[in-house]
Amino acid sequence: MTIPQRLSNRHLDAGSAVPWVVQKYGGTSIGKYASKIANDIIRISLQRNRVAVVCSACSAASKAEGTTTQLLQLYTTFNEARIACHDRSIILGATNKRLGALVEDHLVAASRFIRNPAIRRSLADRLRFETQKTLASLADALATNHYSDVRVKDQIISVGEKLGCLLMCGVLEDAGVDTEYVDLSSAVAQTASQVDDKFFAKLTAAIAARLVKCGDRVPVITGFFGQTPTSLLDGEVGRGYTDLCATLCAISLGADELQIWKEVDGILTADPFKVPGAQPIECMTLGDVAALTLNGAEVVHAAAIQQLIKSRLPILLRIKNVTDPDHLGTVIIPDVEGDDSDSDYHPSGTCTPCRDEHVGGGCCAAITVKDHICALSLQCDGHASPIRLLNSVLGVLDKHSINISSISTSAGEVNMALCLNESQLASFGRAKEQLSVHGQLTVLQDSAIITLIGTRAGSMSQVTSQMLSILSEENIHFKMISQQPGHRCISCVIQSLDIPRAINTLHARLCLPSDPAGHLTRLS
Repeated sequence: MTIPQRLSNRHLDAGSAVPWVVQKYGGTSIGKYASKIANDIIRISLQRNRVAVVCSACSAASKAEGTTTQLLQLYTTFNEARIACHDRSIILGATNKRLGALVEDHLVAASRFIRNPAIRRSLADRLRFETQKTLASLADALATNHYSDVRVKDQIISVGEKLGCLLMCGVLEDAGVDTEYVDLSSAVAQTASQVDDKFFAKLTAAIAARLVKCGDRVPVITGFFGQTPTSLLDGEVGRGYTDLCATLCAISLGADELQIWKEVDGILTADPFKVPGAQPIECMTLGDVAALTLNGAEVVHAAAIQQLIKSRLPILLRIKNVTDPDHLGTVIIPDVEGDDSDSDYHPSGTCTPCRDEHVGGGCCAAITVKDHICALSLQCDGHASPIRLLNSVLGVLDKHSINISSISTSAGEVNMALCLNESQLASFGRAKEQLSVHGQLTVLQDSAIITLIGTRAGSMSQVTSQMLSILSEENIHFKMISQQPGHRCISCVIQSLDIPRAINTLHARLCLPSDPAGHLTRLS
């Protein structure tokens, strides 16, 4: 067996000037490509950068089969047994059995990725030690009179990132990379009352202090961080928290680049399952990526984008493909200072979109669809105040916890696009009854919101005109045309049955370049 050259975050020949790159890897990528990540990406990166690695919980094939899903099931079983007053020894015994099964899953993965038997044995010990620490914490939680459901849930869910990081440490050690496991699940004490900028500033400082202790070793960092005032998974942050963790690591290190590694060639112009002709986008701005996330495209966690914007640091964000590391992916650059959402688009930076002389092919960056929308139109009887009518409508919807995706008002009329899930159908029925008191209510089910993201030529009004002309040519009925404040994007509501034709036509005529060379410059 060939022994690889040992690599680490030694400062090469340039001292502390060697730039940091933070790399975030998803659970399915680790579960399928851990060896490729270690040898073809991280080792190569260490030849020119200092590297920090942030890991999600490992998944065998999909999130539905992943470690986090299993841990959520474990938490539910644990909590139900506690509430039912089952014997503590029985609860802990069942929990230990399920944690042991997760350890075995990771050891099976290790047998595929790690060649050195000594490293595999060491990994097995570290995995079991970590789960036993968790079991001891759960035992303490059951014994206390101040049981915290939030803390228990975090303790259980954080196991996934811990095991994933330990697995990745083993794979990297086998590949000849010196690593240090960094657990951020208790990075800060729970003193904040909410997850806000002060909390993130405190957490970023704590991360910086911890990573300094790694010295030359490559830090392998749990994407699960804490302690947040509410459960990290169920509170303000939610799923995708590893993106946010990686962002905070990049900010704390003053990194040159933050890389989020997926299994696609960067951000695409549309959902490839809905638009077969979707193509990778070479360059976008942070504002456009924020708009994508806001409008239903799972690209980067919204809070991660906001923290990058607020940091005002020149950190380049790049979305890359673990299966094709040489592909440039998508580069995401900061927005231009003082940019007006209705002005011509002139970003500058590593890559710059070319400005077309007319509105047409390639004038928009991407197109998204938000499904399961219910469109409501309320026409008021009499001469009620528009402000009073709007307040009444918002009060009813807030009372029934119904989310509004889009809303527009005019004299005596309110139009809304609501995002409903199955659990809200009953409360929506009651809300309709209460709204009907204020006037004539028209409900259009099976609707969707279609959004064009990031105008790259002409003004927003020109692109809007082009979009509406195309929909009219296709005899597609639309309503509630809106522009989102602070974003270069235009939305409208159409019926779901028209979505395939609408999105493919708009994508072909407004998102794809008019010429084969493309509407974006190549990266230098």
